[in-house]
Amino acid sequence: GLVFTLLGQAFNSVASVPTPLEVRVVDDCGTFLNSGVVVASFSNGDRLLPMISTGDGYWDATWVPSPASSGVTIRVDGQNLDRTLSGFIQITGGVDPNSTTPVIAKGRVVNAASPALLSPLAAGTLITIYGEHLAAFSAVPDPGTVATQLAGALVAVKGTALQLLYASAGQINAIVPLDLQPNTSYQLFVQQGNKAAVPVEVLVSSTQPAIFTTSGTGVGQGAIVTLSGAIADSANPAHPKDTVLIFAAGLGAVTPSVPFGTTSPSNPPASALADVHVSIGGKDTKVDFAGLAPTFFGLYQINAVVPADVSPGDTVPVTIMAGAQTSPPVTIAVR
Repeated sequence: GLVFTLLGQAFNSVASVPTPLEVRVVDDCGTFLNSGVVVASFSNGDRLLPMISTGDGYWDATWVPSPASSGVTIRVDGQNLDRTLSGFIQITGGVDPNSTTPVIAKGRVVNAASPALLSPLAAGTLITIYGEHLAAFSAVPDPGTVATQLAGALVAVKGTALQLLYASAGQINAIVPLDLQPNTSYQLFVQQGNKAAVPVEVLVSSTQPAIFTTSGTGVGQGAIVTLSGAIADSANPAHPKDTVLIFAAGLGAVTPSVPFGTTSPSNPPASALADVHVSIGGKDTKVDFAGLAPTFFGLYQINAVVPADVSPGDTVPVTIMAGAQTSPPVTIAVR
């Protein structure tokens, strides 16, 4: 049998605060189980947690609950090494809100241009981190300055503090360093004051293209402008053979390289190393430039020509391909 020795029925834990778990496991003969497999699972979707034997039948682990929820069931399953004996026990309780410790929302470290795009995240791209208590208040860097801390918030990957463009209690916008190794997983840390969130694992790739949209959702009208500077929507449509500027994230490494904390150069501009292709209305089109938008931090720009034979409409689909990755579609108006 299994018995919880620290938590009981109707337990109350606190989101993002480490909670010790301990069970005692005894077989049918009354002998303590000190070898085998004992695993805790959680009905709120938190990851499975292997438990470690500490002797005399005790098995320990530390659970860091996700953001607040009620009716959370913890189930612990145990079995001996030859799997001839097995059993389980479960208890139900709740996770209370945490009023101070930062919490990174589950699965919410995303491409800033298209929040549905989770890991992998491209080196050099703008990302958005959603959560709770991430910063003390809403803030942006002072004009002309570079911030690695905003409103008490700091984000780090591989021991490097990320450049922050915006911070608030529920959201941080940051730039993934360009020098991270692609196809590699890293731990992303968020600290607010002297308190730290449970780190999350992110996979970094060479590219993960996405086009910004006027709604900020990654869906609908793209952040695509004509040479007049107006959004190419139904009120100001682009025309066949027009050059349009597509603003994007996730095109990856550039040349010349851009030192940390400096805006993208204008002459020469920083061009994407990946092959970049654009499709407008299902037709490949000419790309005159793809790289970092001059004088900006972490924003990519593609100068493309609207195909002469594109079918007109207010919601003509646009996608970009960088390397082997294709962006989610957005729209442009063409007349």
